[in-house]
Amino acid sequence: VTNAVRIRSTNFLFLCVKFEPRTNRVLKSVRFLLPQTAISNYLPSACLSTKPAPQRDDANTDISDTSISLPCDEHREIKKFIKVENELEWKEIADPSAKDLVKYWLQLSKFRLTTLVVLTTLAGYSMASASFDASLMSATLLGTALSSSSAASLNQFFEIPYDSQMNRTRNRPLVLGKISPLHSVIFSAVTGVSGLAILSYFVNPITATLGVCNLVLYSFIYTPMKRANILNTWIGSIVGAVPPVMGFTAVTGVIDLPAILLGSLLFSWQFPHFNALSWNMRHDYARAGYRMMSVTNPDLCVRTAFRHSCLISLYTSLMSAPFIGLTHWSFALLSAPFNVYLIYLTWKFKSKPDANSSRKLFKYSLVHLPALILLMLLTKNSKKQDLTQPCIADNVKL
Repeated sequence: VTNAVRIRSTNFLFLCVKFEPRTNRVLKSVRFLLPQTAISNYLPSACLSTKPAPQRDDANTDISDTSISLPCDEHREIKKFIKVENELEWKEIADPSAKDLVKYWLQLSKFRLTTLVVLTTLAGYSMASASFDASLMSATLLGTALSSSSAASLNQFFEIPYDSQMNRTRNRPLVLGKISPLHSVIFSAVTGVSGLAILSYFVNPITATLGVCNLVLYSFIYTPMKRANILNTWIGSIVGAVPPVMGFTAVTGVIDLPAILLGSLLFSWQFPHFNALSWNMRHDYARAGYRMMSVTNPDLCVRTAFRHSCLISLYTSLMSAPFIGLTHWSFALLSAPFNVYLIYLTWKFKSKPDANSSRKLFKYSLVHLPALILLMLLTKNSKKQDLTQPCIADNVKL
């Protein structure tokens, strides 16, 4: 079974994996190497060949004549570039050590992304709560982290062939065959079930329901849509907007206007953040067949980033409005410089989209969101939070 096909800067790597039922061993094959010039001149046509390869004994075969089936005589010239060993060697993949296993689990869970999800959930929880409840907060964050890890693992399981073609994702453990696809599915099932059970039993049903919806939305809608329609970016932004709402509902037990505003802020922030990130990676996305705005509609990509950076200013102003009362009026004033500079960078990105403008926008987006969250926590409205105290007591009843 072909597990991965990757193109490096200098090599063409073909990694095969097979399973021997009698010995219960997982084996991997040697790698075939091609110079970059051969790849650029011949590979696209050669890869489209449907000519079957001759039958051979994998244990003792000269693959210089049979490993690649070429569509015509012209492409047979690629053979002279092939550097392979005389025999196809199969080597057993050793079981990972405990240390390596933890490392692979962190990679399966997309640790940095899950950390961001947990931090935004904590922000939502803190904005809704007037007092510290260690058990409720811990259950909310742990359940959210586990459900996020489950969705991330399923995402990597579905995208093994495509991750292998991108520089950013080609070293993931599933792509390299460090762990089996079945291992990732089991990891996803265990983390998903345990995380949602924690949210349902120790927090409240509405937060658990949001967790289920987010897991399904990310794994089974967003993931396949990435190769089908550019609307995947909007779906992915909804996924990123849900965690702070989960933190808020963990305290209040309802999805009200303040919770929606928090989600809207995260929803809009992801467009300048991700569109700037994807701009410098659009060639990678194109190679893997992902239909991102930066690939299929670059003009829409920069316009959407600018539009949502402006909407962020609107959301921060509404949070300070008296009829919402989520924050003190000073939040709108203190956040204005951060928002104005974000608008300026997205305008520069829109006016001259290139590697420099997109990189500046992406790096600043990593500062912008934590700054807004910190300002929200410093200026949160304590009078509004007093209304949530009865809900906290209800949530922690077992």
